[in-house]
Amino acid sequence: MEQNLHVQQTYRKPYSPNYFFLKQLNALSPENDASQKYNSLGKKHNLTNSSSKRRIIMHVDLNAFYPSCEMIRDPSLVGKSVIVVMSPEPEGQLTRGVVASCSYEAREFGVRAAMPYVQAKKLCPDGVFKRTDFTVYNSISLKIMKLLDEYSDRLEQASIDEAYLDVTEKIVQIGGSKELALTIKNALREKVGLICSIGVAPTKASA
Repeated sequence: MEQNLHVQQTYRKPYSPNYFFLKQLNALSPENDASQKYNSLGKKHNLTNSSSKRRIIMHVDLNAFYPSCEMIRDPSLVGKSVIVVMSPEPEGQLTRGVVASCSYEAREFGVRAAMPYVQAKKLCPDGVFKRTDFTVYNSISLKIMKLLDEYSDRLEQASIDEAYLDVTEKIVQIGGSKELALTIKNALREKVGLICSIGVAPTKASA
């Protein structure tokens, strides 16, 4: 997940998930007996867990999401130290701001999310600095969530670049959690051009 919540609230409105197509995960603990959730059409849908079957939850997190989005629209940036900066300045040359995210190449120079622009520039003077473009990021995020929804029983978008998938029933069709995780990874790489990390566990907290 991109570490930009504080600067996001400072320079722009907080990210709002695309709830119109998302399906909320069912209650994942015995203490939570909430039975009214919403399906992808926004209508109430009874997701009461009538079975004691152990759930399988996947946590999908896109790697270096913002710089990866920049590489999608400009392939010449692949392999370079791409540093995405959130700045209060008007369009034009960057002189101040905060690093929203950076590529792994830039991280080798010590650049990190939430780092001041001036410090990042000193650490990686030859880096490619890009201003955040949430119109592009949200558009790509929408494609990702729609794709993930195809591989889940229920889906909950946690942020612009991560989601929780209840795949308890879906893995039966695929053949196992490892096989499904690999299928999702390959689909995201081939159809969207992004790489992700996937955690698998019986609860959201441990996925």
